Amino acid sequence: MRRRRRQRIYRPRVSYDLLTDQQCRSLLRFSGEVLNDVCNIVHADLEANTNHPFALPVAAKVTVALLFYASGTFQRPLGLIGGISQSAISSAIHDVTSSLVRHASEFIHLPLSPEEQGRVKNEFWHKFRFSNVLGAIDCTNVQIRAPSDNALIYINRKGTYSINVQVICDAMCRITHVFANYPGSTHDSFILANSAIPAVFQRDPPLDGWLLGDNGYALRTWLMTPFIAPGTRGELAYNRKHTRARCVIERTFGLLKMCFRCLDKSGGILNYTPQKVAAFFVACCVLHNIAIRHGCALDLPGDRLEDYRRRAPRVPMPIDPPPAAARVRRDQLVEELCLFFLSVVDGHGDGRAFGRPHRAAVRGELEDPAVVVRGELEDPAVVVRGELEDPAVAAAAPAAAVLSGLTRSTPAPASQTPSAAAPGNAGRPLAWPYGAAVVVVVVVLVVVVAAAVVVMVAAAVVVMVVVTGGHGDPPCMKGAYYIPPLLVQK
Repeated sequence: MRRRRRQRIYRPRVSYDLLTDQQCRSLLRFSGEVLNDVCNIVHADLEANTNHPFALPVAAKVTVALLFYASGTFQRPLGLIGGISQSAISSAIHDVTSSLVRHASEFIHLPLSPEEQGRVKNEFWHKFRFSNVLGAIDCTNVQIRAPSDNALIYINRKGTYSINVQVICDAMCRITHVFANYPGSTHDSFILANSAIPAVFQRDPPLDGWLLGDNGYALRTWLMTPFIAPGTRGELAYNRKHTRARCVIERTFGLLKMCFRCLDKSGGILNYTPQKVAAFFVACCVLHNIAIRHGCALDLPGDRLEDYRRRAPRVPMPIDPPPAAARVRRDQLVEELCLFFLSVVDGHGDGRAFGRPHRAAVRGELEDPAVVVRGELEDPAVVVRGELEDPAVAAAAPAAAVLSGLTRSTPAPASQTPSAAAPGNAGRPLAWPYGAAVVVVVVVLVVVVAAAVVVMVAAAVVVMVVVTGGHGDPPCMKGAYYIPPLLVQK
């Protein structure tokens, strides 16, 4: 008797077009409009593999891949959710990832044209008041399982296996460069030196602008880093501005890892090869830029950003000394920043620069402690005070100090200090007269604390002598070095 053939039963497949817009944002992190755009981008690459009558449609493949990116879970639970087998899910994730990486150059590229450079510079200026910036650069680690080959080179500074990915973004968190070719033990400055970024910024003619990086990078003419030990108020103001502007790359990493849990350790370690994890990262960056284009990017709360900063490993500083031209350019940037502050106090709301006499005055008085330049434009506590040749600036500086609530000024030499009752000094803040008293109080406190420490040490010695009787360790410590008689083998 001929055996009857069983009819194959296919489970119902779930795709994003069967979900509401709220469900799409909750499960897949994007709206239906963004998902339609993603399907149109990868349709030409995925449609060629659908010759089988029961092959997965493009919408189902995109749904499965984005569900994996958003959750970072294993493939079998994804199959239970979408009604697809594990092998079909693996194939769909591979196809969608490969297609997104193939189209990465359309969505991730540096601002090379004058129009794009002007747009990026204007965004950084209007948002952070930092001029001539083309992007912020940093690296992030993505945890992976221990590779089968050369596993030791993937151990990062925290002792986990990962890959180290270099990313550049603009002021709006758009990713303009991704370089995911190195293991977790590689230093950030080494990745930068072996990427295409130095050649792009050092070409002939060079790009008119620079990147912002932390102290893990060496200072270059096209890469501005903060001062390690700022010595003047202008350098402190520069470091504050630099930190605020460079924070955009940390916010970008936070958005990526909050939206795509497969990149964060909270979603679990990715059980894939380093090459596949690098491809996942690039694909997530493409989806991130597509979402920003549609205005569907998530917002990162402040506590999440602080948590990411706390978990991010600290990068040691490079050993190579910065070139002299880079130091000169950073000093010029500090001077321009101070000139902008002074022009705002003088009444020029657009930050116009002064003439040569004022430039010389600022350049000569930056090292003078009597001239204080501190703070940022939007902060009312930012006070710019000093004596310049222009009487309008000299009159506006004390007024700004009084309005901000900071009426203390740096004392001038005794030969130049006018009296409070002298004519013309009615609005000038007085010098602080309590310096000597503070020094005396600090000295007294130090002496009292030292005496208390001496008394406590003497009391501890007396107690030890009384307890031990002057013969070695206290009784509770003696038995710790002996084996009990019942445990000794006879």
